[in-house]
Amino acid sequence: MLRLVPLAIWASRLESDQDLFEAVRLYCGITHLHELVVESCYLYCYAIKQLIVNECSASDAYNRTLEESNRRARITGLSTIKYWMENEIEINDSDLPIPHYRPLSYVKVSILWAFYYLKHDYTYNDAVKNIISKGGDT
Repeated sequence: MLRLVPLAIWASRLESDQDLFEAVRLYCGITHLHELVVESCYLYCYAIKQLIVNECSASDAYNRTLEESNRRARITGLSTIKYWMENEIEINDSDLPIPHYRPLSYVKVSILWAFYYLKHDYTYNDAVKNIISKGGDT
């Protein structure tokens, strides 16, 4: 997901969320065009757009992205990410998958951790410290 940040920053200037989605879809088409990956990457970029354009808090960006995941689920019929955001982030953080336990390309791990930190209003530095400390436990 980290490689999406430059795209998300650039795409935050796009006028519509549909334009943002199309930019993400085209970007993902280079390597990972699976609909779950595209939707996950779109929501990740959408959250970054909320932080940049609306200058909102991390938890507000999470809530706005959760609303967008609900809207996208109605459009696409793909409710997997919506389910993750509504149900699996609520578990105790010690039960979340360890970031490097599965292959890094497993999108669920990236989404759960990215949105966990947003939801709980972590600062960037605190999130990095937390993720490093979890990586040292295994």
